[in-house]
Amino acid sequence: MPGTSHNEFGPSRQIVSHHPDLTAYRGPGDVPTTALRVGWISADHPFPTGDVPTGLVPALLRLVRDHPVNRVRSWEPCSICEDPPYPIVMELDGSKLHLGDAEIRVRGEDGIEYAAPSLIAHYVAEHRYLPPAQFIDAVRA
Repeated sequence: MPGTSHNEFGPSRQIVSHHPDLTAYRGPGDVPTTALRVGWISADHPFPTGDVPTGLVPALLRLVRDHPVNRVRSWEPCSICEDPPYPIVMELDGSKLHLGDAEIRVRGEDGIEYAAPSLIAHYVAEHRYLPPAQFIDAVRA
């Protein structure tokens, strides 16, 4: 069910956060940062879609595998999938990665840092979410 999260105690209803791309990211505890948000999408708000460069999804998954930040002890489900699997799992290099329990960071050549939920790889692969060009460039650099 969209908006439902699970933890060791079972499902719990949560509000899925939506934030427009390239808006200021606020860290845990609502602490201001200099990072910009990318990929904080939900079923309740339109989001850009389109074709992404070959290799973007594996690059995102490598960031999820190798550099997760702000990891939590539960998984956020996909609010866009009608009947999402729980947790969302994608494969990279023969390993299964669970998505929805962390964030990733990437810094562009211009020095701008972008903050994205780990589910961004799923959003791109399954829902054709098209992140901003400067984020794509930073991930592929």
